[in-house]
Amino acid sequence: MRATRRSSTTPTNVLKLDFDLAATTRTAQLNHSIRSASSPTLANIPSAPTSSSQTTSSAVASPANLALEHQWGLAKYSTFSEKVMTPRGLLKRRKKDANFLLQADAARRRATVVHGTAIDQVEAALVRGSPSLAGFTFSHRTNIPGTATSYVDGSRRSFATRIECPESMKSMPAQLGRDVAAATSQRAGRKGISAMPTDGSRGAHEVRQIGVHREQGASLGYSLAFKRAVPKWTALMDGEGFKRVRGHVSRCLEIHYPLLFDYHRTLAISLAGVALHFLFGAFASFCINTGYVVCKPHVDTHNLGPGLCGVSPFDDFDSTRSGWLVLEEARLCVEVAAGDVFLFPSAIFTHWNTPLVGGDKRNSLAFWTGASLFLWSECGGSAFNRLPKEEQAARLARTKDNWADAWERFPIL
Repeated sequence: MRATRRSSTTPTNVLKLDFDLAATTRTAQLNHSIRSASSPTLANIPSAPTSSSQTTSSAVASPANLALEHQWGLAKYSTFSEKVMTPRGLLKRRKKDANFLLQADAARRRATVVHGTAIDQVEAALVRGSPSLAGFTFSHRTNIPGTATSYVDGSRRSFATRIECPESMKSMPAQLGRDVAAATSQRAGRKGISAMPTDGSRGAHEVRQIGVHREQGASLGYSLAFKRAVPKWTALMDGEGFKRVRGHVSRCLEIHYPLLFDYHRTLAISLAGVALHFLFGAFASFCINTGYVVCKPHVDTHNLGPGLCGVSPFDDFDSTRSGWLVLEEARLCVEVAAGDVFLFPSAIFTHWNTPLVGGDKRNSLAFWTGASLFLWSECGGSAFNRLPKEEQAARLARTKDNWADAWERFPIL
């Protein structure tokens, strides 16, 4: 049985950026290589991508895959059309859409109006608030529900995608906000999920995160924060709003990055064999950021280099003026509104948010899968630092080639 993909009812826009993804990758490789050889993130070393025939056969309707379909909410909570396409057919469709809808020239963009304000005025205000953005490319929302915008480098390889909140999900950001508020409130007689202690290096907001990980040499398993408050976390995760967002995010990954989706699926099946399960659909871990959520510049060094994490904001803020997401090395500034999903390689790009304006309140949900999990799977269910020294050296020697191969999971549009 062939794997299938559902196409969205809305087309994909493409914004081509004048930068070299390979050069950015080389910088990231250098940053990773200076770590200790025992570091699990050093290896961000995925194996070569599967062929198209392997990809379609990897998602057959086995009990494990059917269980994931249910767990990730792909069937019940799909927000896309039911038109079924193979990965090859979907990619062909997306290329056609992308070539037809390639972003117009700067003159037409300047003439465009967003919420009654000319785009150049919006961008000028953003630069005044964050002067370092001068000369960056600004990607405004189309305000067409469900529309996806893919960001490609000079070779037209898609390295990030924003999916605007579809009509069927319009009420979910508010619902998620209410669910999170209820789960984290510290009322007398009832203690909600506590925030984690942080050093403030990524912002002044509160952080609550859980997941499956193997960081800093620890054994593979669920995070301590989850194990300490399982009933509270599961109550939040079982809420209708949370489940719908989780299913929508998983479907976004499947539709726009099918090879990466299958890579995640393979890892999830391996983890299920040791009684561990992804906690956010197609992603192993997630984080709830609340309060004045404006992230400072940072790189998620424990995430998979040639992989994707994602963010979906919620709460009451004006996305045209507040909380834009910046990818430094791509010189890209993206408008991400409540309910939107933005997928990008957070271990490659230094990223941060523009300030909130006029009393706006922005919370966010972030999701990822740690590099150490993929490495554990690549090593046959063993820790990298427990492999024979010869095998460790051989794997490290193949890092450059494996990084190049891993980018093949990112489609060319």
